[in-house]
Amino acid sequence: MALRIARREQEGISILQLTGRLTFGQEDNLLNDEIRHALGARRVRLVIDLGGVDKMDSAGLGTLLYARAELRKAGGGLALSNLHPAHMEALLI
Repeated sequence: MALRIARREQEGISILQLTGRLTFGQEDNLLNDEIRHALGARRVRLVIDLGGVDKMDSAGLGTLLYARAELRKAGGGLALSNLHPAHMEALLI
């Protein structure tokens, strides 16, 4: 299933709820666009909910690392929520 992103705000924090796969191509580009949009709007506190992500490859992981670096440079931060064990394993490596 292609990636879908639902965006909402809560107490000054942007929350992106992802559903589908976070893989190379259209999917990781879509998340990159969302991150750039948040940075452009000066929303630098971001939570990415990965509970609905059924597949993530190295491009998806790279996008998460990009988000973390860019948000930190802007004075904010990134938190990940609802990670599956496979996501945790990929992040630990």
